[in-house]
Amino acid sequence: MTTSGSLRTEPWKRAAAAVPRHEFLRGGFFRRAVGTDFTAWEPVRVDDAGWLEGCYADESLVTQIAGTIVPEDIHGQIMREPTSSSTQPSLVLRMLEDLKVDDGHKVLEIGTGTGYSTAVLCARLGAGNVTSIEYDSRVASRARAALGHLGTFPNLVTGDGLVGHGAGAPYDRVIATCGVRAVPPAWSSRPGPAA
Repeated sequence: MTTSGSLRTEPWKRAAAAVPRHEFLRGGFFRRAVGTDFTAWEPVRVDDAGWLEGCYADESLVTQIAGTIVPEDIHGQIMREPTSSSTQPSLVLRMLEDLKVDDGHKVLEIGTGTGYSTAVLCARLGAGNVTSIEYDSRVASRARAALGHLGTFPNLVTGDGLVGHGAGAPYDRVIATCGVRAVPPAWSSRPGPAA
């Protein structure tokens, strides 16, 4: 990622090196099934060949399908839409570097997902400066467990990220790792960069 330019500064290099991505994928992930004329997914679990290599590939890895289905629920293939993933590490790190944070900055992350990007933020800024909101309670629970396993305890909120988290405001930066059609007013209540 350093060679490709998605990881450019020493503080973020140290933060990325401190966070083992596989810890956020202990529940497995889905990969596209090969040899089908349609989009099908098949689970890759911790004990499967290629799991660890997959965890460290610079790829987005689907972790939930159809809003509730995780790899342990499936044997064989499934043809439904992905609803949660561990985003491609180079994209995560590029977005985090583009936040242009300084030591001591407080960050609000919308979309905790697996917790990987949350952990990298915590490694860079300290857990006390990171608040992350996840809408899906099961996804939030898995992220909380993975972060706790690493001894990282940011302010994790289960709720609607579109309304922000006023209890921790003001924030120096806001980052969204979920899709939105427009920037919600609650995110821009204080001027400053957002990504």
